[in-house]
Amino acid sequence: MFPIAEVENGPRLKHVSRMEPTGDAPLQTHRRSACADESLAAELERVRRMTVEERIKAALSMGDRLAWLNPVPVPQPDDATG
Repeated sequence: MFPIAEVENGPRLKHVSRMEPTGDAPLQTHRRSACADESLAAELERVRRMTVEERIKAALSMGDRLAWLNPVPVPQPDDATG
């Protein structure tokens, strides 16, 4: 169940952070994969070598490079003909 906090207007759900241990169970630690570490190191090295101009151009073209992530609008049925 959710912890309940008493407040002036009655009981409410108390915010519990999932990142902090509650004492109920030990906080799980996850191992990072070697592949993820290598990928991160390579990306950081690539960015470190970039000039300011290259970083600005990369940032400005980000919308074009990631345009395929935009959701496609789904046509809605017309209520008048429905």
